[in-house]
Formats: sequence, structure tokens, C-alpha cells
Amino acid sequence: MHATKSALRTAPACPESALPPSARKLEGPAALVKAPSLAFLMRGKPDLSAPEAFLANCGMRGVSRTANQLGMCGAGSEPPFFMTAPLPR
Repeated sequence: MHATKSALRTAPACPESALPPSARKLEGPAALVKAPSLAFLMRGKPDLSAPEAFLANCGMRGVSRTANQLGMCGAGSEPPFFMTAPLPR
């Protein structure tokens, strides 16, 4: 049997009747913006090795790597692109 790549899925909802009595519903603020898809994300991180390993484990592949910048790309017909640069410590 071989693994197949599939889109990320949301976790199944747990009906309130199945929750233990001590569980409370957390109310969060309303979303300011909802993105149906993500094409590009840029973040700053103090160390580029950690996000590189994490994103590789998530199935992204490296497309550029310098001392000051990391670029990773996903798969599919519209692959997401992630770019990070080091933050000052």
C-alpha cells in the first residue's frame, strides 16, 4: 500500500452532548479576515533551521536557502509559498 497526498481536513466536530461536564466552550473574538486559500506567507523567526525542518516534515520542499532567507513551496496546482527571515534576537 502506498501513501497518497491529500488536502488537509478539519477535525470532526465533537457534539456538545459528548463533552465531559467540566468542558467549557471557549469564545474567541470574531475573525477580522477569512482567507479561503493562502498563496504566500512571510514570517520572521530567530533561527531558520527550525522552520525548515518543520515545513519539510509537513511536505513542503525547499526552493531557496541563504543565511538570511528561507523559501519553501508546497505541492498541488496552486502550491502555497512560505518565506521566512531571521528576526533580531
